[in-house]
Amino acid sequence: KLGKKLPVADWCDSVPGLSHRFLAAIVGECGTGPGEFKSVSALWKRMGMAVIGGGRQRRVTGDAAIEHGYVARRRALMWNIGDQVAVRQAIRNPKDGDGEPTGAVAINEWGALYLERKEYELSKVIDEKPLTPMHAHNRAKRYVEKRLLRELWKAWRRARSAEQPNIKPPASEI
Repeated sequence: KLGKKLPVADWCDSVPGLSHRFLAAIVGECGTGPGEFKSVSALWKRMGMAVIGGGRQRRVTGDAAIEHGYVARRRALMWNIGDQVAVRQAIRNPKDGDGEPTGAVAINEWGALYLERKEYELSKVIDEKPLTPMHAHNRAKRYVEKRLLRELWKAWRRARSAEQPNIKPPASEI
């Protein structure tokens, strides 16, 4: 119920697979509005999706644990949201007359983004080996999750600047 009262509830309605419950969970895990972070990179770090030292943010030990600041619950939340937004509500896998898959088809912009990124990831070679389809899937889904957070960050800032004229919208919106 609280998700419907957030300043970005209308934006949330425009994203297939992103429910008001998921939106409220993101805001709850942020501890503040997503647009209140100084940058989208800070939001990514809060949600466990930053790039630190050239690698993904993850659970580590020692002094690096403070720098990573990883909380598995937040990353798991984004993983589940990404599954809904990038896969379940965004692509279909039709079959031909013999029941054989004909290839994934995007049914919205999030699905198109996912499929485009997956193709890009499949073309990569890391340590002289191509990525497996599952690695490409995971990397493409993470890309869509980060893009979703970026769009949420911008939508929040736009909504807050409309409510309070002294708040500046994201630079990309000016």
